[in-house]
Amino acid sequence: MPLDFVGQFVQILFKGLEFKVNVLLYICVAILFITLIKTSLLEQPVDEDESMEHFIEDERIISEFSPNPLCSMLSSSPSVIVVEGKPGPVLNTCDGTFINFATRNYRNFEEEFSILEDSIDTLAEYGVGTCGPRGFFGTLKPHLDLEETTSKLFNEEAYCIHFPLAYSARMSVLSVFAHKRDIVFVDELICAGLLTGIALTKAKRVIFRHNDADDFERVVRLHPRAKNGRSFVILEGIYEKTGCVANLPEFVHIAKEYNVIVVVDDALALAVLGKKGLGSLDYHSLSLSDVDLLLGSYENAVGSMGGFCISSDAEVIEHQRLTALGYVFSATIPTFHCMASVSVLKRLDGSKRLGERARLVHRMLFDMLKKHGIECNLLSDPISPRKVVTLSSPVVVAGCIVFFRERRIAIEIIHDTKCESSKIYAVAFNVQERHSIGHIASLVEVLDDYCSQISL
Repeated sequence: MPLDFVGQFVQILFKGLEFKVNVLLYICVAILFITLIKTSLLEQPVDEDESMEHFIEDERIISEFSPNPLCSMLSSSPSVIVVEGKPGPVLNTCDGTFINFATRNYRNFEEEFSILEDSIDTLAEYGVGTCGPRGFFGTLKPHLDLEETTSKLFNEEAYCIHFPLAYSARMSVLSVFAHKRDIVFVDELICAGLLTGIALTKAKRVIFRHNDADDFERVVRLHPRAKNGRSFVILEGIYEKTGCVANLPEFVHIAKEYNVIVVVDDALALAVLGKKGLGSLDYHSLSLSDVDLLLGSYENAVGSMGGFCISSDAEVIEHQRLTALGYVFSATIPTFHCMASVSVLKRLDGSKRLGERARLVHRMLFDMLKKHGIECNLLSDPISPRKVVTLSSPVVVAGCIVFFRERRIAIEIIHDTKCESSKIYAVAFNVQERHSIGHIASLVEVLDDYCSQISL
């Protein structure tokens, strides 16, 4: 029995050696074959003329190569109107004078000399800024003063974080709190900045009809949140695409009933709505504790730069200082912009004159469009200084812009026509506090002429 075992072991050993020997023989033959091929190639004579022909041909192909353009070429350069001076009710430009219904400085704070003086004093003391993010030696006292002043506006325990741009605030804040497992309920006509922020969250989006609280409740019932997930609703105090004032009390009531987190963007409402000019919460007699997050902008009615997020929960704000990309990695705004915003906020109040102008324009536009009976609708609320008129097609919108430009009136086009569940083609008229009756009459007259032209 032991001899049989030894015999089997010897056979296996010799078989292994035979395999190794065969492998070595194959390798040697391959090396010899490759060596012979290389030797034969090196011994071949080189044709210098043929080599030069190949070189010339290669150079020709390289010289004739033209890469595809990164984008389609424009038939002509777009004409740009350069504004010279302050953007008040009248614009002085390189192309002449225009009545200004294009910019969103509804309160005309650019005319306040004391605000300019405060900004100049701050510039002299602190310089333009450090050009660094807030956490990397970019925080100066004017930045802290702005956050403190914004917090104190609401006369309650409030906490504020400031962003260099309102657009970066919209994108950063939403992506900090909403995640893939969550649900975000979105108005079908939400603005482009909020859409971008919602997309970054990768949360599930559920659309409800524009400013329709009943439809919001319907979709909330149909889409219960997942386990360990949360639900959000994103609203605008004044909707950028329509000029409508959000029906906040109803939305807040429904959100509390179904435990939905409420985020309100007051970019257009700050310094416009409410007895104190504090925005949509002031207008609807709500408190900051009725919503979870309140976003805002200093770039519209305030007439400065930057955005903010404010909350009654300190942890909500401090969490953003560590995780909001638009705060952590963006350079701070210049100090004089901070002081300009602080100066405006300290004298902020409700503007009776702006409300009167907004209602007057609304009534005149409504009566004029009703007279024509064409496919044009005034979407805005009477109190809103942003008047949005829908037109039938992009061609009609483009014609409207040209027509108004020829009549020396600057207006705004609603660029983001591709909405969540519908498309609108519209122009916007931004009513300013210092617009005269003559300015308003000119606006309505030109739109009347254009509607007569397209109805023919």
